[in-house]
Amino acid sequence: MSVLEAVDADLERFAALAPEVAVSAEAAVARSLAQEMDSDSSATSKSMCAGKLLEALEILRSRLPEKVEVSAVDDIAARRAKRLAVRRSAS
Repeated sequence: MSVLEAVDADLERFAALAPEVAVSAEAAVARSLAQEMDSDSSATSKSMCAGKLLEALEILRSRLPEKVEVSAVDDIAARRAKRLAVRRSAS
């Protein structure tokens, strides 16, 4: 897997949580840095890009919404509701 593929995978996950984060300037910078790391540039350049890439990704992650904890009871209730909806639509 290339660095760009990994960054794109991260941006897809970010887009599911906060679409505006995945199309921000920081996201564009992260993609550009990833492309540079995948290129035939020098080791010094790659190490500098790696540091800046990690910083950009951290900024992007900090802009994602907090995860909402779902209790086991809520999870069971949601699964039950889904099962009942499927049964109702089948009949």
